Amino acid sequence: MTLFGNKHKSEAGMQVQELAPKRLTLKDLVPNDEKMYLALQNFLLGDPERQLPMLGSTETLLARGDQDRAKGEKLKARMSYETAAKIEIYKQNRENVEKVIRLAKDVTDDRDPHLEFFDTMLANLDEVLRISREYSAQTAHRKV
Repeated sequence: MTLFGNKHKSEAGMQVQELAPKRLTLKDLVPNDEKMYLALQNFLLGDPERQLPMLGSTETLLARGDQDRAKGEKLKARMSYETAAKIEIYKQNRENVEKVIRLAKDVTDDRDPHLEFFDTMLANLDEVLRISREYSAQTAHRKV
């Protein structure tokens, strides 16, 4: 009886494991595109519920970026624009994503590796939003 009970528990445990969906990582979502993987590694929010209140609004970040740009502080401007892009990618706002990434690109030095991130994302905006949507769904499941 004890042996049967253990076997039954073991089978039940295996069934639970088999029914649980596999949690995908960013690498799983972007398995064959290293450029996209690296770009999104820098632009996807890992904990949006916690991060969004700390980041501020897109409008505030754009205003700050514009002020820094006018003062010639391009790196600070880029950081504000990039942060706004992260928010808009999470919100799935394609038009704003494109706008903000272009602003960030405009203030980025030609030798800066971030340019490749911007170009990769601009060339694949629909894919960026799809991956972001799936990634966000995965991070939400991890907290449960």
